Amino acid sequence: MARRSSGLRSGGPSHAFRDLPVLSRSKILRGVWSLALPGWRILSGAARSPFLSHLRRWRSALVAGCIALSPLQAQTAGENEGEGGASIEAPPAEQFAVTEGGVDMRTGRYAFSGTDLAAGDMSLTRQVTNAVPGFEDAFGQLSHNWSIVLWTKGIDIDAGNYDSGPDLRVSVSYGGRATTFEKQASDIAFTHVSKDGYAILTESSGIYTFQNEAATIVFQTNGSCAAWGCMLASRVTLSDGTHYALEYETSSGQQARLRSVSGSRGFALLLEYGATGGGWDQVAKACIVNTALAVKPSNNVCPTGAMTSSYSYTSLGSMVMLTSATNPANETSQFFYSGTATDYTMGFRRPGEAQDWLTNTVNVRTNEIGRPDHIVTGQDFVDGRAFDYTYSYGPQVEGQIPPIAGGYYIDNEDRRVDVEYGWWEKPHPPSPTPITCCELQWQLTPGPVLIRDALGRETTMNYCDPNVLANPPGAGSNCLVTALQTYEMPEENSVKLERDWTTGLVYRTTQIAKPGSNLPNLVVYTPQGCTEATIKHCSKPGEVKDARGYQTDYTYSDAHGGVLTAIQPAVGGVRPQINYQYQQLTPALAGSVTPAPIWVLWREFSCMTSAMGTSGNCGAGAGDKVVKEYSYTPGNLFLLGTTVTANGETLRTCFEYDQWGRKISETLPAANLTSCS
Repeated sequence: MARRSSGLRSGGPSHAFRDLPVLSRSKILRGVWSLALPGWRILSGAARSPFLSHLRRWRSALVAGCIALSPLQAQTAGENEGEGGASIEAPPAEQFAVTEGGVDMRTGRYAFSGTDLAAGDMSLTRQVTNAVPGFEDAFGQLSHNWSIVLWTKGIDIDAGNYDSGPDLRVSVSYGGRATTFEKQASDIAFTHVSKDGYAILTESSGIYTFQNEAATIVFQTNGSCAAWGCMLASRVTLSDGTHYALEYETSSGQQARLRSVSGSRGFALLLEYGATGGGWDQVAKACIVNTALAVKPSNNVCPTGAMTSSYSYTSLGSMVMLTSATNPANETSQFFYSGTATDYTMGFRRPGEAQDWLTNTVNVRTNEIGRPDHIVTGQDFVDGRAFDYTYSYGPQVEGQIPPIAGGYYIDNEDRRVDVEYGWWEKPHPPSPTPITCCELQWQLTPGPVLIRDALGRETTMNYCDPNVLANPPGAGSNCLVTALQTYEMPEENSVKLERDWTTGLVYRTTQIAKPGSNLPNLVVYTPQGCTEATIKHCSKPGEVKDARGYQTDYTYSDAHGGVLTAIQPAVGGVRPQINYQYQQLTPALAGSVTPAPIWVLWREFSCMTSAMGTSGNCGAGAGDKVVKEYSYTPGNLFLLGTTVTANGETLRTCFEYDQWGRKISETLPAANLTSCS
């Protein structure tokens, strides 16, 4: 078995990284590193956190690159605190670093995810806590995919005091991660300080609006959190126009609790409370109803025939803990606990099984924002695998709890993987007199700086602003921590990321081949100049050139972010092109509800043998054109069928669904249907 230690290591971080990561990004709140030992499964989706199943648009980054950090040794925690004191500039975790066992090395939490309900575009997924101060989670120690919380904290930006002050830090939290903004008291606009892509936050009369490539989220409901101020998402609008209205219930002295999520595609999620062993905030029952067939109940009580799940809880000291989750098929997952409110084990048992498939050993620790964190120190799997975890803390700063960031884990065969983050003293001009609070400001890198696998192979990542490296201000380190800049893998092949410093988005990605391989580089270009008008496609590639020099070009719609044209590499002197057309359709819902129209793909045009002109015509004439059309059901806008027309022939494929959007039949072109009605 693996050795069982406390797993919580005091002192500063070591500054080397370990293991082969796969970097993926969620378009809502970006960033997850997945780690694995050689020969083990790479968990590229182990910590998914987009709040809708159809928003799980994970896209692998083109292996992000790094220059080795040897010329820029990161400071050791606790060194040179300076006459003016010290502070830690570390926004809430914006990326996961997930191990083979599913533990996030950035926070120490188990990156749990389990979907209980799914119908059409609506789902309910239990997942890792948001860790918002004073906010009680809906499933005991777990949150869910519709818990989207904005919370605020007073800071002093000029003084480098991130504990209190007249300025404002605002974090949008979801699925255990957050994207963070800051604003000085004298400013109007917020600055996006997280290194997780381009996003905009505005505030008007106490209503906050968050916008990024995938969605616009309006925060209008006071969450009544017990600690700092927090707001709950009231409306989510996706880039295609699909929207979700979130309805809450409030009671004097209680936190607002979510009662329903109504989607414009015709599905609604209802939540009921009052579970055995639970409190005001814990969900007892949940269900999905199809509002294209029946009006959503105004009391948000699950009707007969709804797709339903149920839950129960127990207490561990003062903590409410989830003990069971029963799905629509009446299959129950169970959770077992042993220990105290500060140190316990948690067993995970699948439906119908007699033993736990996983047991986590957990230490509860108050984190840097005053929230109890459930830190996994050990894991035992039913297949015999076991892991021990030891974590590194940030620098020791008086009056602050240092955050966890990295560490290492060892399996039952004594194989060790290290995951290390970088702490850098923030560069600043020399000062003749100390700043009042915090002349020495520690910066934490948003992701690992070095990963070393069990074979000693190292992958290094660099987050230092190249402009500051070239022109250091004279005091502090030479590293101003930004988003990922370069990434070097064990065989010395690497990737360089060139960024638009206004938005932080990558405009050119260069995959640099291994030295001596004689292979050319691969380059991906993304248009620069992201604005609110183009935010729906800012991070999508405009030009992709592979190692052989073959190039593919794309254009996109500002209205919904979908691809308009894709021009592929030349074949026989002709570059094949596909043009895409979209249309807006309005779902037909029950009752008097008329939602806003939604953008859907309507047609694709291409040419069989010739080049397509700027007008969309094929060079060889109309007979060379191929047209593919999409049709949709009137209620929930399920894909009803496709027709492909070419050479005077039409091939039609039709689909049928049950009331939950599950495909139950597919009729192929050989049936010679004349329509899909």
